[in-house]
Amino acid sequence: MHWLQGRLGLLAGDELPTVRTGVVLAAVAWLPPALFSLFDERSWTIAYGTSFFADFGSYARYLIAIFVLTVVDRGAEGRLNRLLACFVESGIIARDRYEALTAVLTRADRRTSSAVAEVVMLVTAYALATLTITRTAGLAENMWLESAEGQLDLAGWWAVLVSTPLFFFLVLRWLWRFAVWAALLRGISRIPLSLVATHPDRAGGLGFLTLFPLIFVPFTLALSVVVASSALQEVVFSSVAFEMLRNVTLLWITFVVLLFFGPLIAFSGNLLALRETALIAHSKLVARYNRAAEQEMLASDRRDQKLDIDTISGVADLAPSLGTIYRIKPIPAEIWAVVPLVVAATVPMIVVASVQVPLGDLLRRLIGAFL
Repeated sequence: MHWLQGRLGLLAGDELPTVRTGVVLAAVAWLPPALFSLFDERSWTIAYGTSFFADFGSYARYLIAIFVLTVVDRGAEGRLNRLLACFVESGIIARDRYEALTAVLTRADRRTSSAVAEVVMLVTAYALATLTITRTAGLAENMWLESAEGQLDLAGWWAVLVSTPLFFFLVLRWLWRFAVWAALLRGISRIPLSLVATHPDRAGGLGFLTLFPLIFVPFTLALSVVVASSALQEVVFSSVAFEMLRNVTLLWITFVVLLFFGPLIAFSGNLLALRETALIAHSKLVARYNRAAEQEMLASDRRDQKLDIDTISGVADLAPSLGTIYRIKPIPAEIWAVVPLVVAATVPMIVVASVQVPLGDLLRRLIGAFL
């Protein structure tokens, strides 16, 4: 895909897609079937499946999702590179471990640019496109995909050969990228890491990985729009109940959060071992220091002398450190990082539900569902 975009002049000087790339690919997917449909008299009848322009899924998949999944490449690559740089710049990976890190990064780069993987994704995309179009055509008679004789028309063939495979290919490409990056984090977690037990992020210095799931917020939003478009189709033409939309939304949110926070579990072993080791070491240190300070304090009382200021500050400094070690998290994540993913997964469904339920009532119901 990268090579093809380069040959077509759709990449910037840094070899990454631009907004223009997203506009071109979205236009290639949506514009031809739209033009073909202009000559179909069914396009002017607003009914389920009959008109291309009344098919909410065509806007979600061919315009919004393809555009978003293309243009966010730049931001995703930049954020991941900054996170990876933190391992070195913070000293979590020492210089004598650079060779192991290079091997892990090289393997990830080779997997990301694998031609074999892209061929498999392309074949899978066409298989999914064929199944999707076949299923869609079977949902109702007189679909915009087919002619009056029940055969695919020009718009249908373009959807089968270009638009739908392109959408599925981009989705699979992002899922493959997620899998590679998850394996990359797993590989890094197996390198001996120089973590700091008393780091205030309560993750040994790995707190920056909280930002990793946020890379996939645009991807989540794009897929949420596609899911919401299917729900909107059902709400408008089949009057689906609000409770079903709520259940689908809750399941989708749960899936998204578990999926994109899952790779951070790779560092749980490091953090649990860090907490155990540091807790034992610091407990001994605090016990020795406090015992000495206590004995000094008792001796000072007997001699009617003031306690040394260094002793007082030493005891005060050790207590917070031990408290930080007790609170080391098993996963380098924060609750605030969940919010953008939840918003990206929820907002499109709120828009759909607002068609059926007044917005004020809808928000009260949603809040009640989460509480």
